[in-house]
Amino acid sequence: MSFEFSPANAAIYVDGQYVGPVSNFTPSSAPMSLAPGRHTVQLQAPNYVSLTFDVDIVAGEVIPYRGSLRPY
Repeated sequence: MSFEFSPANAAIYVDGQYVGPVSNFTPSSAPMSLAPGRHTVQLQAPNYVSLTFDVDIVAGEVIPYRGSLRPY
């Protein structure tokens, strides 16, 4: 997965495990590598409403995710 997301310091959790900020996985950097299958992704940042979604990963594909968290 790669992220074009605001705020750039939003934390990414995959299946409950912290993997880093969205700024580490932009289209111009290496994508986040996940095992094939369904995963639950959560994005969190201070003063923003968290976002949670499921994603189905296929081997060899990079899934781009664009958006922003909604401020409180």
